[in-house]
Amino acid sequence: MKSQERASPKNSSLDNIISRRTDTGHPLWMSGIGHIQWMTGIGHIPWMTGIGHIQWMTGIGHIQWMTGIGHIQWMTGIGHIQWMTGIGHIQWMTGIGHIQWMTGIGHIQWMTGIGHIQWMTSIGRIQWMTGAFLVILGRKNRSDLFF
Repeated sequence: MKSQERASPKNSSLDNIISRRTDTGHPLWMSGIGHIQWMTGIGHIPWMTGIGHIQWMTGIGHIQWMTGIGHIQWMTGIGHIQWMTGIGHIQWMTGIGHIQWMTGIGHIQWMTGIGHIQWMTSIGRIQWMTGAFLVILGRKNRSDLFF
């Protein structure tokens, strides 16, 4: 009777939900709506597709990987990494230093732990910031230099 209790009319179809548990870990596999979640004992892994995004997490480090809508997030335990594309911007972060790298819309932000660096282009200006000094460059007005 337990199998009847677990299977409701909405989730009894294999096309909608497939759920499996093992002693090693708890895998959860969902499809139909277009997303997949997969979890194991070594590390928790949600894996989602269909709507166009994928989340992938492991025990060594948290990893989020998202695609489809055009953005990717990738995170690890050594350092946090966000990598986003599609809309045209990329964010990349690590544990040694925070790095943001954005392109597409025409601006780039790049930050590290040694010093903060912002790099922006296409609008016509560049901001470059470190722990020692700040540099601002304009397309037409190049006299904006601050050390």
